[in-house]
Amino acid sequence: MKASKVLTAITLALSSIAFNSQAELVDNAQNWQTFETENFRVHFTPEYRQWALSSAREMEVVRQFIKEQQGRVLTEKVDAYIVDPYNAANGFALPLSHRPYMAFFATPPQSDTIIANSTGWQQLLVLHEYVHLVHLGQKSRSKWRNNLANWYDIYDASQINEERWVSEGYATLLESKLTGRGRLFNNQVEAIIQQFARQGALPSYSQLNAGDDSFMSGAMAYLVGVRYLKWLEENYGEDTLDAVWTRWSAVEQRDFEKAFKGVFPDTAKNLYRRFIAEYTYKAMQHETQLTAHSNEDNRSKLWLDLTGYTSDPSLSPQGDHLAIVETQRREEGNTTKLTIYKTGENTKGIEEFAKKSKELLADDPHDIADKAPSVFKREVAYSLNQRNNRGIKNPRWLDKDTVIYGSSSLTKKNSYHQDLFSWHLPTNTIKQLTTSANIRRFDISNDGQFVIAERSRFGNSQLVKVSLAPESLGEVIAELTPQSLEHVYDFPRLRPTLDGSPARSFAYISSSLNNKWQLKVRQLEGEQEQIIPLPENYQFLSFPEWSKDGQSLYFVAGLDSATRLYKYDFLDEALSAITSGEQVVTWPMAKAGNELLHMAINAQGPDIYQLDLNKVNEQIITNTTSTSAMTVNLA
Repeated sequence: MKASKVLTAITLALSSIAFNSQAELVDNAQNWQTFETENFRVHFTPEYRQWALSSAREMEVVRQFIKEQQGRVLTEKVDAYIVDPYNAANGFALPLSHRPYMAFFATPPQSDTIIANSTGWQQLLVLHEYVHLVHLGQKSRSKWRNNLANWYDIYDASQINEERWVSEGYATLLESKLTGRGRLFNNQVEAIIQQFARQGALPSYSQLNAGDDSFMSGAMAYLVGVRYLKWLEENYGEDTLDAVWTRWSAVEQRDFEKAFKGVFPDTAKNLYRRFIAEYTYKAMQHETQLTAHSNEDNRSKLWLDLTGYTSDPSLSPQGDHLAIVETQRREEGNTTKLTIYKTGENTKGIEEFAKKSKELLADDPHDIADKAPSVFKREVAYSLNQRNNRGIKNPRWLDKDTVIYGSSSLTKKNSYHQDLFSWHLPTNTIKQLTTSANIRRFDISNDGQFVIAERSRFGNSQLVKVSLAPESLGEVIAELTPQSLEHVYDFPRLRPTLDGSPARSFAYISSSLNNKWQLKVRQLEGEQEQIIPLPENYQFLSFPEWSKDGQSLYFVAGLDSATRLYKYDFLDEALSAITSGEQVVTWPMAKAGNELLHMAINAQGPDIYQLDLNKVNEQIITNTTSTSAMTVNLA
């Protein structure tokens, strides 16, 4: 047995002991309760009761789905814990064959995440984690190994298969096959993976398991793993892949590679190479189709070359600065900072480059100087490092000197909340504006007196209005929507007015059970709202952004394995696509002068591009829909 596998087993077992011990301690301190069904024990505190009871129903439904689809079932009753330690969407399962348990984090995912395409957060989460238990927690048909696993959790944990791409890829495969949604059928995810393929940057077989510090490396076990497993099923049959799992728990002990090689014509590594070749060929063909309606003149131009994980860009009111969150992921931990770039040309950098080139050729006239970069890195005006590893999210400009952003605050052990903080740039002063508010994305009124925000508490999503006035700072002064488990809200964006008067309406994105995300515009006072038409058969939807005059709304939607920027014109009541889909576009930002900045994802991480709206190949969309209903039912 490999040392790394032994260490993993011990860690998993100790995690199990620690989690259950902590649950017992919290039981006395926070009034933990248990709801029991035929096959599950659901543990929760009173504020999560509604979430727990709803998830318990999902657990029994999911168990039946898996039983019918796989012909496998757990005989042990499963313990499920409902928690929300980080105010973020997540969960995990420990597939011990005799004492399996799962933990579900109640906060739902946001519209731009790779897990946003689902019939509902509870179903996706329960399905994915329960598949782990059934897939990896089958009792060995060897009597002595089964008995030993029953007696010693550390031994039981050591028998869990160590192939991460197999466990995560298969759970992702079933989450998609059983719902018609999930990461396999996510337009944005497919666009990203195809972009990696076109750059020759898909992970090698060994990299599927051992992620490194490169962009999205940790997600490839899910996103590429599921596509490889789907390819195996399509080419060799579902029964052949299923036979691998049967051989796993046999009397004769086998690891994944032996179980795989015994039923497939070649090793998993060699077949993976063939899969990569076929997938890359398909991605290149798709690129040819996407670029047929664009050219160098009407495409976006690189504006800011970035590296690694960058997100949440925000232009200052005057357009002279850009705030963006930059994260570097290292084995020893992540480092996150909020960087403020100047938006003007880096004349100093241009002059220094020209000077060095001139000096080089003066010393050696026959030398060839470096080619100038397509765009010089813009100057950094300010930079703020995260504090106590609490992260930085969603910066928005209060005024030309102040940025408000989100970060985690700790109220007690293992209980983090998303709160708002202000950063005054000239004095480098930080001030906490809310306490345990659970505020995620937000927008600031043009008079600086309030924000509208999505608040996620105890698994409920809600749009609220939060005061920034000194006498009521951080207080919720209006609930714009009821709290809801069934509806999730995201990207509230106040509508600009031509005369600079206070906004009277705002755009936002919402989803509901078994439906897709939908874009709406709603009055601040009252409940009157308008549904924005979207392309027929769209799937991914996120990143709404108003034009400067408030007469158009930009957003990103996914269709046919590509994402495009769209514009809805309120005066003409017309929807148009303004990019062709060759880039994985995100985060549009309106600039003055009929220009638009946006991010685009590639294998090195997102960069920022500039789009000249006077030159775009605008394609009017006539086949539109105002419904978010899905046409695919549960399998």
